[in-house]
Amino acid sequence: MATYQDTQTAQSYLEFLNSPNGQIQQEVLFKAIRSRLPGPGGIAILDAGCGPGWLTNKLKLEYDKVEGCDNSDYFIDFAKIRYPNIDFKLAEMDQVLPYQKHSFDFVILNMVGPDLNHLTHTFMNLSNLLKPKGKLIMTIPNPGLTYPAAVWKKSWWDGLLGRKPKLKIQSPPTPGIEIEREFGDTKIKSHYYVLADYATKASKADLMLKATVEIKSPTDSPEFDLNYQLYRYPLLLLLEFEKK
Repeated sequence: MATYQDTQTAQSYLEFLNSPNGQIQQEVLFKAIRSRLPGPGGIAILDAGCGPGWLTNKLKLEYDKVEGCDNSDYFIDFAKIRYPNIDFKLAEMDQVLPYQKHSFDFVILNMVGPDLNHLTHTFMNLSNLLKPKGKLIMTIPNPGLTYPAAVWKKSWWDGLLGRKPKLKIQSPPTPGIEIEREFGDTKIKSHYYVLADYATKASKADLMLKATVEIKSPTDSPEFDLNYQLYRYPLLLLLEFEKK
């Protein structure tokens, strides 16, 4: 996974989460994930790649057993302090994970996909943690509508007329290549994967893709914010896999 070990990188991501766009993203992602889960109760959920733990905490408010893990010492320390009633562990997704086999009904990978260095190893590890017929829920940036396959651009003429930027589709790069994403002034190394990458590698771990859901905002905005963008384009996707 991409590292958020250094303070600047981790802090930049936290600042994004606390920004208006970060709050919008958390809201739409939580609603999408929650819609794929059963009613509150006794199911066991692992928030894999939990970051600072915001999603883990929201799920813990409704479900009896919710745990989180991440490869960042910084985020795990942050999450343990912020949410002391939740069990957070330090773990690499593509290495042996510190949990018993077949111990979770659901595993969630929320906006972690592009950060994974080894999809096959990660899916194998997570599949081992799922009970039979358990589900893996992923949310990812839409590979066809987000950087580097698409970017928001505004011409000088648009600027002169006060128009908002437009989404420009570009020729996508080769799947799997390393790219850099930006959080403020910080660049994060990650990977460009397409849907076929996730589906193919997951199937090798006995995880079958059952649903692909476009995530959009139900709320338009006069500002050029994430509500405005998500209202017009499904910039985020939810993938639901079921273990054989």
